[in-house]
Amino acid sequence: MQGLTEYVFKIRSDDNLLCQFTQEHPKVRLILNLLRPSSRAPVEKAIVTILADKQTRTRFLTGQFAKRYGTYEMLSENDDYASVEISTAILQYYVKHDPIQLTLRMLGPETIFHPVVVEGGHILISVMSPNPAGLAAFNEFTRHMRQVVPADDFKLLHVGEYQPELRLRSRGKSLTPRQVEVVKMAIAMGYYNDPRAVTLEELATAFGVSKAAVHKRLQTAENALIRGQFQGM
Repeated sequence: MQGLTEYVFKIRSDDNLLCQFTQEHPKVRLILNLLRPSSRAPVEKAIVTILADKQTRTRFLTGQFAKRYGTYEMLSENDDYASVEISTAILQYYVKHDPIQLTLRMLGPETIFHPVVVEGGHILISVMSPNPAGLAAFNEFTRHMRQVVPADDFKLLHVGEYQPELRLRSRGKSLTPRQVEVVKMAIAMGYYNDPRAVTLEELATAFGVSKAAVHKRLQTAENALIRGQFQGM
């Protein structure tokens, strides 16, 4: 049965104000809740929660933020955070590159967005989609991004079946988190299909690492899984 596929990636740009702010203030985190009037409409508003001390966030909101994005409505605040609502697109990280609209075009209007997190100079985007055609489109998107932006500005973190219940249970100690992700990515992209849907080179490109690096991670993970399966038999 086809389930939800989860896609997680992060982007960075020296031109994006939110990236700049969190780069300059490593302890600051911004959470964005995107608001759309309908499934096929663009993002028109967003609730931005700034997790920072009052002095730091006030200086940002009344200075660079107001200058770049215009007026905003204060929803609530205390000593540790402030939540504001804005009515303009704020995620654009390169001219004509809006990651939200790109994602919707790839995965369809049924795409479900988790809150967007901005920290450490990066925008972390996590979405889910039941669209089976979305995986091929997303693979093409990653190849395109490798060609148009610097390697450090786009990182693919995870593609695989959305299984939130697994996060509430131990994954075991046989694989490291990095090994788990590379195996899950290989499965999701069809590397273990017969015939294979992607090559080792394409898998490496999706991860943004060398062919040798992804091969070593897969081989180490496969060895650990095999030993765990047959140990003691």
